Amino acid sequence: GEILAEAPCRSRKRLALFARRARAVILSHMWLLAIAIAAQTVVIEDPAFKEAMRLVDEFEYERAVFRFREALRREQPDEQRAVIELQLGMTYAELGEAEDAIERFADALSHDGRVTVPAKASPKTQELFAAGRQRLQERRARAKEIEDLRAKVATLESGQPPPEVKAEE
Repeated sequence: GEILAEAPCRSRKRLALFARRARAVILSHMWLLAIAIAAQTVVIEDPAFKEAMRLVDEFEYERAVFRFREALRREQPDEQRAVIELQLGMTYAELGEAEDAIERFADALSHDGRVTVPAKASPKTQELFAAGRQRLQERRARAKEIEDLRAKVATLESGQPPPEVKAEE
């Protein structure tokens, strides 16, 4: 702040640009390190993913979203899909698109429960990741309820009394 205030206008702009780029590089490397640790060093050779990461480094978040989505359209092992979804979620968080970030974090966790955002991620990103974990738990609870209801319907259709009725007799 103080250095920028004292610098001539042109120099302030250069310093601000340098600071933004440096922050992006540091954040992207923190993301990669956290992903490597959390996902047992998942290496992703997908060209769209690599391009998306380059775009994130250059603050081109909107363009990076499209490249991450392109990578997700391809067949990917669960561990790699989790990392791509995680990166996409963090990119949405950077764009301020909370609902999309939460969905992507939930999807990432559904593919690999070990993924996590970096410890030095912003409190907002960590909050969105926690909301993604909660959303996944809610999805799983709903799926269990649906499975239980289907089993009851199947039992009723077969003409057999439901298990709880048998136990009461």
